[in-house]
Amino acid sequence: MGFTEIMFAFFLFALGASVGSFLNVVVFRLPREMSIVRPSSHCPSCKRPIAWHDNIPVLAWFFLHGRCRHCRSAISPRYPAVEFVTGLLFVALYWFYFSLRLRAGIEPFTVAGWLIYSGHVFLVSVLLASSLIDAEHWIIPLNVSYAAVLIGLVLSMIWPYWVTFRPDTPAQIIPYGSAR
Repeated sequence: MGFTEIMFAFFLFALGASVGSFLNVVVFRLPREMSIVRPSSHCPSCKRPIAWHDNIPVLAWFFLHGRCRHCRSAISPRYPAVEFVTGLLFVALYWFYFSLRLRAGIEPFTVAGWLIYSGHVFLVSVLLASSLIDAEHWIIPLNVSYAAVLIGLVLSMIWPYWVTFRPDTPAQIIPYGSAR
């Protein structure tokens, strides 16, 4: 693994952790029927806005010792855990698809593989958010399901155009095309 690949993995982890930070907002606000856009991130106890430097995924929780900067109320360790796991999932999916080539037929990332990868990390993120909401509230909001269905439909329509069928591969996770 070269320096470029390591830097790209770090970028994907940071992107995934940022998405995980947004998933924390979704998991907290959707079941409570709050907007996921407004107001901006704030402490649930004192309602004061969270500064940008206190909202850095994974790291900020450790820098703040798991407490709000203003009122010192505890911040759940679930927040950095979700951010960390989401970052790992982004890197792992890339590694499985493009480094290990475990998903047969996907074009290289720089050609068209990024499109399938993007759709799949979106679906994984939706599944993670659904699981967390379900674990806490025993519900899965329809908005989350609708987002997954929409991206799933779009992916199923573009899949044949961005995946190459190779009959010489021993096995495919999703069979595509006919053997020649």
